Amino acid sequence: MFTAIVYILDANVGWGWGYGTSAVLNAISFALFVIGKWCYRDKRARGSPLASLAYVMVSTAQSKV
Repeated sequence: MFTAIVYILDANVGWGWGYGTSAVLNAISFALFVIGKWCYRDKRARGSPLASLAYVMVSTAQSKV
């Protein structure tokens, strides 16, 4: 993708075409993100992230012994 944009900019096609191509591709990417967002679960974190990190560290230390 970047190579195509660089080619457009260097081939004297114009900066407008280069930026336009980038803008269109960004708009398509954003639209796909918004359309696909419903597929993901929005799971809120519960508890302390430090507690889960400590649990992993203790489990790792115990498995090494």
